[in-house]
Amino acid sequence: MTIHAYDSIIDHLITLGTSIEPLMLNFLSVNTHKDFMDLVSWQTKTGGKRIRPALTITVAQAFG
Repeated sequence: MTIHAYDSIIDHLITLGTSIEPLMLNFLSVNTHKDFMDLVSWQTKTGGKRIRPALTITVAQAFG
């Protein structure tokens, strides 16, 4: 696999991760008390929670 191919995969994961963030925040905020919303929002926006969903979607797309 060439370096260009890895860049393409990483770009794809970044795009998916960015699109997943508002969905995660919406899902997590449904039953979250207002006193904890800042914490939930901060934790979601730090970016560490995007890679697993992005990889799951990518693998699902690869296998149809």
